[in-house]
Amino acid sequence: MKVKKKKMFPKRFARTCGRFLYRKLAEDVRVVDVRKALPVADYFVLATGTSERHVRSLAYDLMDEMEKRGYELLGHEGIDEGRWALLDYGDVVIHLFTRELRTFYDVEGLWADCEFFVIEEGW
Repeated sequence: MKVKKKKMFPKRFARTCGRFLYRKLAEDVRVVDVRKALPVADYFVLATGTSERHVRSLAYDLMDEMEKRGYELLGHEGIDEGRWALLDYGDVVIHLFTRELRTFYDVEGLWADCEFFVIEEGW
């Protein structure tokens, strides 16, 4: 069965992805509004997995869920290694890290001038 591709509303999609990852027990889930800083994306979703296996699971589960909902994945990187994964949905890019790599890359520091939204219960 072919799923019809949905029109994306970037902020809503980023929030949906963040909430999905939160429910899958990802840690420190944040949505970053990068519209003023980058011409290639509107939002980043950042999340930390508790292990390499968890990072892989988060990535594959999110891809499966968004495909079921009709959203097109444009590309992905790093999933098989499990330390970092990138899922590119165009206006929204998902970054999944192990705790060590998230600390090393300091993504929050790189985008400190951008607005962050922390995903927690009820957001």
